Amino acid sequence: MKTQRNAHLKKVIVEYKKLNNKILDLLVNKYPDGYDDDIITFRNSQN
Repeated sequence: MKTQRNAHLKKVIVEYKKLNNKILDLLVNKYPDGYDDDIITFRNSQN
């Protein structure tokens, strides 16, 4: 059961290794020049 809080969360890519070829093709079509401005990185306690 989804809660109200989880209903508005964005889906994000955590690892490119987990993507299948169909999703990779969609990314290339959507962002042909790349997507540097849309990337947010986080560091954990081990950097």
